[in-house]
Amino acid sequence: MALKRATYARPLGQVLGPDEYEGMSVTAKLKARAQEKQMSMQILVVVVVASIQLRTLMTEKGKDSM
Repeated sequence: MALKRATYARPLGQVLGPDEYEGMSVTAKLKARAQEKQMSMQILVVVVVASIQLRTLMTEKGKDSM
């Protein structure tokens, strides 16, 4: 009896629910979890960069008004 591999498409950034890990091979589970971590890390980086840019712009605006 061979295991069936999950081969359905998932929108970018959508993570697997706990029930969806059942029936997947160990490597598929590890890859899915690694992708989830990578996506959350990318989002964190974007938020941090946006925050720094906003702070820089506000500082420059304050210097121009003097």
